Amino acid sequence: MRELVGFKKLTSGLSFAPPPDDRMDELAEALSVQAPRRMGWLFLGSGVVAVICILVVHLATMPDVPLFAKTIFGLIGGGMFLLLGSVARQRWLEAPHDRYRGVKR
Repeated sequence: MRELVGFKKLTSGLSFAPPPDDRMDELAEALSVQAPRRMGWLFLGSGVVAVICILVVHLATMPDVPLFAKTIFGLIGGGMFLLLGSVARQRWLEAPHDRYRGVKR
């Protein structure tokens, strides 16, 4: 335990120079992080929408589910769809005018 405390005291005084911004930009481009991340969000969002659609259709076609339950779940699903659609539409319309679009680290 004393060795760990001594090691912590020894290393706590070290300082590292931050890498230059152009080097960080090169690393970000070399790693190609943005494209897979965007595709991941697209796949995730598409999967969630598909699951919700399947559940709504399945629930609507079940004869033993009461009408009030179908209505409640329909309202919840419809509300989620409207909120998601309005946010996606707003992001799409504002994307060309985003003032932070060209900002680099």
